Amino acid sequence: MAGLIIGIAGKKGGCGKTTVAVNVAGALAEILPEVLVIDGDPQGTVLTWRAAAGDAVFPVQVIGLPRPVIHHEAPKFAQKYNAVVIDSPSGYQDEQIQRSVMMASSLVVIPVQPSAVDMWSARDTVKLFEEAKVYNPGLKAMLLVSRSQPRTRLSQEAREALETLSLPVFQTAISQRISLAESPLYGKLIFHYSNNPAATEFRSLAREILEVMYGKEIP
Repeated sequence: MAGLIIGIAGKKGGCGKTTVAVNVAGALAEILPEVLVIDGDPQGTVLTWRAAAGDAVFPVQVIGLPRPVIHHEAPKFAQKYNAVVIDSPSGYQDEQIQRSVMMASSLVVIPVQPSAVDMWSARDTVKLFEEAKVYNPGLKAMLLVSRSQPRTRLSQEAREALETLSLPVFQTAISQRISLAESPLYGKLIFHYSNNPAATEFRSLAREILEVMYGKEIP
């Protein structure tokens, strides 16, 4: 499975990109022996998260590379790691880095909150994906319902709205939970919390990602 590069991208801030990047990497690390997270955001949130862990065990390796050269560097790391997960910046000013992340990736995961503003922004992210695909023809992308309230009408409507876009939507959705918000403060991943439903969601997401990329069910 060497060479898998997963970019987490989205122009709208607050959709949970960093949370998804770190925790999906942690879920993959339960299946694959070596996983790296590249912090491509100039804010360095993943690096801060890792620093908060201090000397405690952190299940993935982390490096910072907040420059639009990720598409040149990430494939080199993919030769050393079974999976590389890249966190990207939000907004429109860092579009060069976002495009570089997509050009580097095997699969782009686009987290979207269940709100109208996030849906509009998702369309812009999809356009950026289509531009990157010109330079990376094998690139795949999928939409992820993120920070949702389970079993609510709004979450269901969000999924239905996303399904009208040109990209497939993960069956797994990531719910809004206090534990996901507080875990970076302590340098923890969601898997450090025993019996936490969010851990189940991220493990499910990781299995879906591997199934999409390798075409078979992961136990």
